[in-house]
Amino acid sequence: MRDLAGEADANALSSAGRRTVGGVELTTTTPDRPCPAAAPEVAHRLGLGQVPAFDISTGCSGFVYATTVANGLITSGVVDGVLMASEIYSPIVDPTDRGTAVIFGDGAGAVVLRRGTTAAQGALLAFDLGGDGSGHHLIQVPGELEQPDGPRWFGVAGRKVYLRAVEQMALSASRVLKGCGWSPGMVDALVPHQANGRIIQAVAE
Repeated sequence: MRDLAGEADANALSSAGRRTVGGVELTTTTPDRPCPAAAPEVAHRLGLGQVPAFDISTGCSGFVYATTVANGLITSGVVDGVLMASEIYSPIVDPTDRGTAVIFGDGAGAVVLRRGTTAAQGALLAFDLGGDGSGHHLIQVPGELEQPDGPRWFGVAGRKVYLRAVEQMALSASRVLKGCGWSPGMVDALVPHQANGRIIQAVAE
């Protein structure tokens, strides 16, 4: 995971025309080890020195959470930031499960954020965060205490996740539109972190 994250981050820095940043965030639910965090090591590999660096573990919403945190750090004057997303799902996905094996794999992406204005291209205008612990059992990898014997595969309760995803994504998108002062007709593209085309279409409608 650290190798993928480091490569993605180096590419993002190069694309942004920068050699340094003030902080590093690494979003992952599949770290190479429980402790220490991976972000400081990735920052070290990139020659960034002793910048603030930490991991964020919020699953598929990791990039959204990390972007929001970075926005707060930047606007408060603490750092400028590199966001990274790196997941190594192949060890926790059952290769015989057609419901997950064809969707979840290994990959990394990175983006450099900097201080700017709301009028700048690529500006961050509004955020909406939330969590619902009542659905903890719908998408999970069992822990050692929950399943001490046998493989602990990533599992998804497909139909229930579909219904909840459509409802909550649409509500969240509506709140972001309100925060931007936009109407739905002003949106050119909807780009969710979602592999299910039916969910994306339902949310758009």
